[in-house]
Amino acid sequence: MSVFTSALEIISCIIHNKYKKIHNCADASVQLQFFHSASPDENGNYTATIRLSTHKDSYGTFIIHSYVQTPYGKNIFQRNASVARPAPVYPDGWVQTGGNWYYYLNNVKQTGWLREGGNLYYLNSDGTMAHDQWMQENGEWYYLRNWGAALNCGWSKIDIDWYWFDSDCTMRRDDWMTVDGNLYYLRDWGGMLYNQWRQKDGEWYYFRSWGAALNCGWSKIGIDWYWFDKDCTMAHDQWIRSGNNSYYLRGWGGRMYDQWAAIDGKRYYFRSDGTCA
Repeated sequence: MSVFTSALEIISCIIHNKYKKIHNCADASVQLQFFHSASPDENGNYTATIRLSTHKDSYGTFIIHSYVQTPYGKNIFQRNASVARPAPVYPDGWVQTGGNWYYYLNNVKQTGWLREGGNLYYLNSDGTMAHDQWMQENGEWYYLRNWGAALNCGWSKIDIDWYWFDSDCTMRRDDWMTVDGNLYYLRDWGGMLYNQWRQKDGEWYYFRSWGAALNCGWSKIGIDWYWFDKDCTMAHDQWIRSGNNSYYLRGWGGRMYDQWAAIDGKRYYFRSDGTCA
């Protein structure tokens, strides 16, 4: 309780003392929408009970509920006295609030794509920085890391698949690419092809479990043996001389074994290991 000699002193206390004392906000501004007139007690004094609500919006606005109590027990309430604090001023750049990151420019939250410090970010419509998710823009795909920046460092594994991101952060897809002397294929949805065949311009390629196309001569796939040249193409319809032995590769690539075959008008027999007798 506080004792005052006029209703104006009560209002002044609400504006200049109580709010400052409790919240230490010297630059607060107040708009009192309504305050009833009141009568003093027999000593000419007013007794004011002032209570601040705990409600505060994102810009620091509090609602004051207060009343004057006379000796006669009459409560006279003040309606909707609001104490408004100016919106905070943020420096340009990143600001973390409530576990989320925001980017301010001229005290305004930025939204959409942002290039900053050599990295690409995406800020949602509420200004929060997106992370750990895919984003698409103008037909191109991007992946935002757990700290927000889009991937731009070549190979990256996301869940169980590997993807390639160029320096401009776009994801490669439906593309053949050579990295460190190895040939890879990125599917139309971006994932690296592995453990599969792929045909291009009439030639066949086989991509190993770690993604690179075979290019090392003999390789067994399933129950058959194939020959892959240094350019990764599968040899077919031809003789292969390996060591001191000769082999023949059928039209679909697998080498002959355990059989007779007529090749260029001559008959040959191929043993179980594929060598020509």
